[in-house]
Amino acid sequence: LNRKGRPGTTLGYGGQPVPFETPHALTRQEIQRIVHQDYVRAARYAQQAGFDGIEIHAAHGYLIDQFLNNGVNQRTDEYGVGSMENRSRLLREVLDAVTTVWPLNRVGVRLSPYELDSPYTYNGAKDSNPDSVYTFVIQMLQRHYPQLAYLLLTEPRWSGRRDDDHMTDPGFQLPLVNLPKFRSLWKGVLLGAGGFTPHTAWKQMRMPFSSNNATSSDDIHQESYDALAFGRWFISNPDLPLRLKQYVDWAEQQQQQQQQQQQQEDGSGRTSTAQQQPWNEYDRSTFYTTDAEGYIDYSSMAFEEEQALNPGAVSTETSSTNELDFEGMQLNKYPKVDPSRIGANLKSKL
Repeated sequence: LNRKGRPGTTLGYGGQPVPFETPHALTRQEIQRIVHQDYVRAARYAQQAGFDGIEIHAAHGYLIDQFLNNGVNQRTDEYGVGSMENRSRLLREVLDAVTTVWPLNRVGVRLSPYELDSPYTYNGAKDSNPDSVYTFVIQMLQRHYPQLAYLLLTEPRWSGRRDDDHMTDPGFQLPLVNLPKFRSLWKGVLLGAGGFTPHTAWKQMRMPFSSNNATSSDDIHQESYDALAFGRWFISNPDLPLRLKQYVDWAEQQQQQQQQQQQQEDGSGRTSTAQQQPWNEYDRSTFYTTDAEGYIDYSSMAFEEEQALNPGAVSTETSSTNELDFEGMQLNKYPKVDPSRIGANLKSKL
């Protein structure tokens, strides 16, 4: 059933709606198949495809997260019964299985801690004491898997029902919740995701501390992630790392200029020479569809530059520079947005 209690549908492999399956508690045999066949097979496929590593998705209300949360996990065997050791058993078994394929330092884990009374939860997965759940899991990972490539925490400020318009999505200005709670528990590389804008990402980047240099938990800077992850803005901007670097250069020069103006009595200062290009706005209606629209048709800066020099010359071909594949990209199909304005007019409230 869907959220309204009516028969629901999802997209099948062919892109056509198919009815929801009736959920059931996995048998022990099904769990072992999922762990030792499905996860291991996926890990091998990723290796064969040339990936640098893999991430275990233990977040967002999907299978492993369902086992962690007692609002979903009602089992009475060694995978449930209220014990956090039991409810985290599936995550440990998955990690042990995939590290027969990949070394531990090529495996990351994603978690999505949330506030007990927050509307920002994931797919109905809830717990009576989420802070204790994720505290236990992070401490368990630190104790048994300290060499993980990274731990990624999703900040609970994203909602698919609110993010169709980036100008009104309150998540872009909500405060960080998971960072101050869990930073001190994880001594390795900590990634953050969920609701970051170019400006807030730049502010995080300017934190001077890296957890790799920590010698004790007291050394960990309570307000810094080691790296940040983007989802929606990466979908609509295939060259997002370049755009972020461009924004950072621009923001640094803007700050330097402001400082110089404050120091000079006449208010004059050096004009910023860094430039920032507008970003493609994302179209949420195309996020979970099955064709090329909203998947490969967003334009990169290099594509836009080449189109300006040679209009129509590379609409379906590979760039002569061999730097980016332009296949499918379309010029001016999606609206543009000044990256410095994303989230700028929102208030930090639920």
